[in-house]
Amino acid sequence: MKTRQLIVLAIALALAVGVERLSLGTAPHGASWWAHVPGFFALFGFLVCLALAFLSKALGKHWLQRGERYYQRGGTRDE
Repeated sequence: MKTRQLIVLAIALALAVGVERLSLGTAPHGASWWAHVPGFFALFGFLVCLALAFLSKALGKHWLQRGERYYQRGGTRDE
């Protein structure tokens, strides 16, 4: 990377961190019960990850995947 690009990147990152620090000082709006349960978001993320994995596997198996002989014509193969 060029020096100018590094300077622009550093300034952009500093601005992003500054804005984030300012927004963390505000009071939370509408904090729900699950925000107060320890480990809720970790468990929720893990369960959603499992659901996505199983859903994508089922989708691939039943809709996207073709049979082994999909490209063969008449069951014989000329080599």
